[in-house]
Amino acid sequence: MRRLAALLLAFAAAPASAFIPESGLWWNPAQSGRGLTLEVQDNLLLVYGYLYRADGAPTWFTSAGPITYTYNSQGVLQTVVYSGQLDTYSGGQCLGCTYRPPAAQPGAAGPVRIDFRTETEANLTWGGQTIPIERFSALGDRTARMQGEWQAVIDFRTRGNTSEWPYRDYPYFGEVLLIDGIDRTRTPAQFLGCRPEDTETRCNASARRDHDVAGYYNAGTRETLIVVKDIPGTFSSSAVYFAYFVNAGLDQFDGVMSIFRENGDPERGPFYPVRGFRSASKTYAQTGVGPASADDGKAFDGPATGLSEKITGPDGSLPPGLTLEEAQARTGLDIRALSAELPQVLAGMKARAAAE
Repeated sequence: MRRLAALLLAFAAAPASAFIPESGLWWNPAQSGRGLTLEVQDNLLLVYGYLYRADGAPTWFTSAGPITYTYNSQGVLQTVVYSGQLDTYSGGQCLGCTYRPPAAQPGAAGPVRIDFRTETEANLTWGGQTIPIERFSALGDRTARMQGEWQAVIDFRTRGNTSEWPYRDYPYFGEVLLIDGIDRTRTPAQFLGCRPEDTETRCNASARRDHDVAGYYNAGTRETLIVVKDIPGTFSSSAVYFAYFVNAGLDQFDGVMSIFRENGDPERGPFYPVRGFRSASKTYAQTGVGPASADDGKAFDGPATGLSEKITGPDGSLPPGLTLEEAQARTGLDIRALSAELPQVLAGMKARAAAE
């Protein structure tokens, strides 16, 4: 019993997963004409800034160093910060000229600090000013950015004696989500898609009927809800759904998920950690043009099944996981605020299914 109690305490006190700022072009949309390229490798951040001198001549700066993560006494992530010095350069190669190396002036432009709020949002402090910056997106608003193919990994880890669970030695399960449309007739707008029948198939009629996907972006919390129909209901049973409560960037998301029935409460939990990664573009999701060969004519003729059937215990119960309070503390997500829109998301899914 002492060993079990120690394990439970260690689990509860373990630090929450730290997010990784996304590499790419960052800017302030209200101040176009200047920006940053951020390159993240391991825990190292490389900063490349382009802007102009007071006389209007273009110039650029660089900085490099480690990202610092801090946690509170409960192991909850508090800050993700880069702090360094801006180096300047002069006398380098001009366009079309013979190569000549530039001369570096280390730290000549002063300090730079980036306080990351999420994977794609931060506050930039340099030159005596602090401005919000975000990763540039060519896909549009937060709802549109979810379009594409996503691979998710769910961690059904448990606490205490797990001998009765069939996956006790391998707790990870995979998920593929294909987001290929947006319904802007609803407020807030919903992104739409399916769990495809395989990674070479787009959303066909059977996938939309049995495993449709919908979700929305909460502008207040700046967080995202994704709902997946795991098993379609019948005349004698209600449908089973997955609810993903996540922070979503352009190329990744992280958070927790819960499993609930059509008339159930996703806030009851248990909750399981989940991480997702973009594996194909919006264009591939909509047209099949991409790294895989799409066959939209496929149809699954057998009975629809779901992941929830595979992970239940011998008595039909779900594996132990995090409580609502633990999930919110470990992730910082406002799960209640996200789930408030769940009835509207389910209503949209039902309306589209009826129209098929």
